[in-house]
Amino acid sequence: MVQFAVNTTRIDPYKNFKFRVTVDQQIVAGVSKVSGLKRTTEVVTHRDGGQQAMKFHSPGVTNFEPITLERGITYDATFETWAQTVFNVEGDAGMSLRNYKKNMTIELYNLHGVTKGRYLLPAGRVEPNELPDQAAAREAFEETNLRVEIAGLLGVRLWVMDDGEHNYFFMFRARLHSPLSDLQPNLDEIDDARFFSKEEMDALTVDETWAGAIAIAYKALEPN
Repeated sequence: MVQFAVNTTRIDPYKNFKFRVTVDQQIVAGVSKVSGLKRTTEVVTHRDGGQQAMKFHSPGVTNFEPITLERGITYDATFETWAQTVFNVEGDAGMSLRNYKKNMTIELYNLHGVTKGRYLLPAGRVEPNELPDQAAAREAFEETNLRVEIAGLLGVRLWVMDDGEHNYFFMFRARLHSPLSDLQPNLDEIDDARFFSKEEMDALTVDETWAGAIAIAYKALEPN
Protein backbone atom coordinates (compact mmCIF):
# COMPACT_ATOMS: atom_id res chain seq x y z
CA MET A 1 0.00 0.00 0.00
CA VAL A 2 1.20 3.52 -0.75
CA GLN A 3 3.09 5.22 2.07
CA PHE A 4 3.83 8.85 2.90
CA ALA A 5 7.16 9.92 1.42
CA VAL A 6 8.01 11.88 4.60
CA ASN A 7 6.57 9.43 7.12
CA THR A 8 7.14 5.85 6.05
CA THR A 9 5.72 4.48 9.31
CA ARG A 10 2.18 5.49 8.30
CA ILE A 11 1.10 2.81 5.86
CA ASP A 12 -2.44 4.02 5.11
CA PRO A 13 -2.67 7.74 4.26
CA TYR A 14 -6.18 7.29 2.85
CA LYS A 15 -7.94 5.60 5.79
CA ASN A 16 -10.23 8.58 6.53
CA PHE A 17 -11.51 8.70 2.95
CA LYS A 18 -14.53 6.52 2.23
CA PHE A 19 -13.70 5.98 -1.44
CA ARG A 20 -10.32 4.67 -2.55
CA VAL A 21 -9.12 4.58 -6.13
CA THR A 22 -7.06 1.58 -7.18
CA VAL A 23 -5.05 1.17 -10.37
CA ASP A 24 -3.82 -2.35 -11.14
CA GLN A 25 -4.82 -3.39 -7.57
CA GLN A 26 -2.71 -0.63 -5.99
CA ILE A 27 -4.40 2.14 -3.98
CA VAL A 28 -3.33 5.46 -5.50
CA ALA A 29 -5.83 8.00 -4.11
CA GLY A 30 -8.56 8.56 -1.53
CA VAL A 31 -11.66 10.71 -2.13
CA SER A 32 -14.68 11.62 -0.01
CA LYS A 33 -17.25 12.20 -2.76
CA VAL A 34 -18.10 10.25 -5.90
CA SER A 35 -20.86 11.14 -8.35
CA GLY A 36 -23.70 8.68 -8.92
CA LEU A 37 -23.70 5.95 -11.54
CA LYS A 38 -25.88 6.75 -14.55
CA ARG A 39 -26.59 4.55 -17.56
CA THR A 40 -28.74 5.56 -20.54
CA THR A 41 -29.92 3.26 -23.34
CA GLU A 42 -31.15 4.87 -26.54
CA VAL A 43 -34.48 3.74 -27.98
CA VAL A 44 -34.46 2.85 -31.67
CA THR A 45 -37.80 3.23 -33.45
CA HIS A 46 -38.44 1.09 -36.53
CA ARG A 47 -41.16 -0.58 -38.61
CA ASP A 48 -41.42 -4.23 -39.51
CA GLY A 49 -42.25 -5.32 -43.01
CA GLY A 50 -45.96 -5.70 -43.64
CA GLN A 51 -46.89 -3.56 -40.61
CA GLN A 52 -46.25 -0.06 -41.89
CA ALA A 53 -48.89 1.49 -39.63
CA MET A 54 -47.15 0.41 -36.42
CA LYS A 55 -43.91 1.48 -34.79
CA PHE A 56 -41.66 -0.88 -32.85
CA HIS A 57 -39.01 0.00 -30.30
CA SER A 58 -35.73 -1.77 -29.69
CA PRO A 59 -32.77 -0.99 -27.42
CA GLY A 60 -29.94 0.88 -29.07
CA VAL A 61 -26.58 2.16 -27.90
CA THR A 62 -26.01 2.28 -24.13
CA ASN A 63 -24.01 5.20 -22.73
CA PHE A 64 -22.41 5.54 -19.30
CA GLU A 65 -22.04 8.99 -17.75
CA PRO A 66 -18.55 9.97 -16.54
CA ILE A 67 -17.81 9.51 -12.85
CA THR A 68 -16.58 12.58 -10.98
CA LEU A 69 -14.24 12.27 -7.97
CA GLU A 70 -14.16 15.14 -5.48
CA ARG A 71 -12.38 16.14 -2.27
CA GLY A 72 -9.48 13.77 -2.67
CA ILE A 73 -5.87 13.29 -1.66
CA THR A 74 -2.98 11.34 -3.15
CA TYR A 75 0.70 10.78 -2.49
CA ASP A 76 1.19 8.79 -5.68
CA ALA A 77 1.70 10.08 -9.23
CA THR A 78 0.20 6.96 -10.83
CA PHE A 79 -3.23 8.51 -11.48
CA GLU A 80 -1.77 11.71 -12.97
CA THR A 81 0.67 9.73 -15.10
CA TRP A 82 -2.18 7.62 -16.44
CA ALA A 83 -4.28 10.72 -17.23
CA GLN A 84 -1.40 12.24 -19.16
CA THR A 85 -1.22 9.25 -21.51
CA VAL A 86 -4.31 10.62 -23.34
CA PHE A 87 -3.79 14.34 -22.74
CA ASN A 88 -0.61 16.22 -21.96
CA VAL A 89 0.10 19.93 -21.83
CA GLU A 90 3.32 19.26 -23.73
CA GLY A 91 1.26 18.26 -26.76
CA ASP A 92 1.28 15.09 -28.81
CA ALA A 93 4.93 14.41 -27.98
CA GLY A 94 4.01 13.88 -24.34
CA MET A 95 1.10 11.53 -25.02
CA SER A 96 1.05 7.76 -25.44
CA LEU A 97 -1.91 5.48 -26.05
CA ARG A 98 0.17 2.34 -25.64
CA ASN A 99 -0.62 1.75 -21.95
CA TYR A 100 -3.70 3.89 -21.41
CA LYS A 101 -6.01 0.94 -20.61
CA LYS A 102 -5.84 0.19 -16.87
CA ASN A 103 -7.72 -2.00 -14.43
CA MET A 104 -9.19 0.78 -12.28
CA THR A 105 -11.72 0.45 -9.44
CA ILE A 106 -13.36 2.75 -6.90
CA GLU A 107 -13.85 0.96 -3.57
CA LEU A 108 -16.44 2.11 -1.02
CA TYR A 109 -15.38 1.62 2.60
CA ASN A 110 -17.64 1.47 5.65
CA LEU A 111 -17.15 2.94 9.13
CA HIS A 112 -14.59 0.26 9.99
CA GLY A 113 -12.54 1.06 6.89
CA VAL A 114 -13.36 -2.13 4.98
CA THR A 115 -15.34 -2.98 1.88
CA LYS A 116 -18.48 -5.10 1.75
CA GLY A 117 -17.91 -8.83 1.39
CA ARG A 118 -14.86 -9.16 3.66
CA TYR A 119 -14.56 -11.32 6.76
CA LEU A 120 -14.32 -9.28 9.97
CA LEU A 121 -14.88 -9.78 13.67
CA PRO A 122 -18.39 -9.17 15.10
CA ALA A 123 -18.67 -5.45 15.88
CA GLY A 124 -21.11 -2.59 16.39
CA ARG A 125 -21.90 0.60 18.29
CA VAL A 126 -22.54 0.83 22.01
CA GLU A 127 -26.17 1.63 22.81
CA PRO A 128 -27.25 4.15 25.50
CA ASN A 129 -26.67 2.89 29.07
CA GLU A 130 -24.62 -0.04 27.74
CA LEU A 131 -21.02 -0.91 28.60
CA PRO A 132 -18.55 -1.79 25.83
CA ASP A 133 -18.23 -5.43 26.93
CA GLN A 134 -22.03 -5.77 27.01
CA ALA A 135 -22.21 -4.32 23.49
CA ALA A 136 -19.60 -6.82 22.27
CA ALA A 137 -21.56 -9.81 23.59
CA ARG A 138 -24.84 -8.43 22.20
CA GLU A 139 -23.38 -7.74 18.76
CA ALA A 140 -21.82 -11.21 18.60
CA PHE A 141 -25.25 -12.75 19.23
CA GLU A 142 -27.11 -10.41 16.87
CA GLU A 143 -24.70 -11.09 14.00
CA THR A 144 -23.90 -14.78 14.50
CA ASN A 145 -26.59 -16.24 16.83
CA LEU A 146 -23.81 -17.33 19.21
CA ARG A 147 -23.74 -16.63 22.96
CA VAL A 148 -20.35 -15.52 24.25
CA GLU A 149 -18.86 -14.48 27.58
CA ILE A 150 -16.37 -11.60 27.53
CA ALA A 151 -13.12 -12.87 29.04
CA GLY A 152 -10.87 -9.81 28.84
CA LEU A 153 -9.86 -6.66 27.00
CA LEU A 154 -7.34 -7.04 24.16
CA GLY A 155 -6.90 -3.38 23.36
CA VAL A 156 -8.45 -0.02 22.48
CA ARG A 157 -8.09 1.78 19.15
CA LEU A 158 -8.91 5.42 18.38
CA TRP A 159 -10.18 6.34 14.91
CA VAL A 160 -10.67 10.06 14.10
CA MET A 161 -13.22 10.63 11.31
CA ASP A 162 -13.16 13.35 8.62
CA ASP A 163 -15.60 15.51 10.59
CA GLY A 164 -13.48 15.32 13.75
CA GLU A 165 -15.63 12.68 15.47
CA HIS A 166 -13.58 10.37 17.70
CA ASN A 167 -14.46 6.66 17.62
CA TYR A 168 -13.03 4.30 20.21
CA PHE A 169 -12.88 0.62 19.30
CA PHE A 170 -12.74 -1.83 22.23
CA MET A 171 -11.43 -5.29 21.32
CA PHE A 172 -12.27 -8.21 23.60
CA ARG A 173 -11.39 -11.86 24.03
CA ALA A 174 -14.53 -14.01 24.45
CA ARG A 175 -15.46 -17.57 25.43
CA LEU A 176 -18.04 -19.39 23.33
CA HIS A 177 -21.06 -20.71 25.24
CA SER A 178 -23.17 -21.87 22.28
CA PRO A 179 -22.63 -25.07 20.29
CA LEU A 180 -20.96 -24.54 16.91
CA SER A 181 -24.14 -25.75 15.23
CA ASP A 182 -25.92 -22.58 16.42
CA LEU A 183 -23.81 -20.43 14.08
CA GLN A 184 -26.27 -18.58 11.84
CA PRO A 185 -25.38 -15.29 10.14
CA ASN A 186 -27.94 -12.49 10.45
CA LEU A 187 -28.25 -11.58 6.78
CA ASP A 188 -29.76 -8.21 7.67
CA GLU A 189 -26.38 -7.19 9.10
CA ILE A 190 -23.70 -9.44 7.58
CA ASP A 191 -23.15 -11.53 4.44
CA ASP A 192 -21.69 -14.66 6.05
CA ALA A 193 -20.23 -16.04 9.28
CA ARG A 194 -17.79 -18.87 9.87
CA PHE A 195 -14.85 -20.01 12.00
CA PHE A 196 -11.27 -19.87 10.72
CA SER A 197 -8.19 -21.80 11.76
CA LYS A 198 -4.89 -19.91 11.96
CA GLU A 199 -3.82 -21.53 8.69
CA GLU A 200 -7.04 -20.40 6.99
CA MET A 201 -6.56 -16.85 8.27
CA ASP A 202 -3.01 -16.86 6.89
CA ALA A 203 -4.43 -17.74 3.47
CA LEU A 204 -6.93 -14.85 3.33
CA THR A 205 -6.10 -12.12 0.83
CA VAL A 206 -6.57 -8.34 1.16
CA ASP A 207 -9.79 -8.72 -0.86
CA GLU A 208 -11.21 -11.19 1.68
CA THR A 209 -10.46 -9.51 5.03
CA TRP A 210 -8.90 -6.53 6.79
CA ALA A 211 -5.38 -6.76 8.20
CA GLY A 212 -6.53 -5.17 11.47
CA ALA A 213 -9.09 -7.92 12.06
CA ILE A 214 -6.46 -10.61 11.47
CA ALA A 215 -4.05 -8.90 13.90
CA ILE A 216 -6.75 -8.84 16.60
CA ALA A 217 -7.60 -12.51 15.99
CA TYR A 218 -3.93 -13.50 16.28
CA LYS A 219 -3.66 -11.59 19.56
CA ALA A 220 -6.75 -13.37 20.91
CA LEU A 221 -5.09 -16.72 20.17
CA GLU A 222 -2.09 -15.86 22.35
CA PRO A 223 -1.95 -17.46 25.82
CA ASN A 224 -3.56 -15.33 28.55
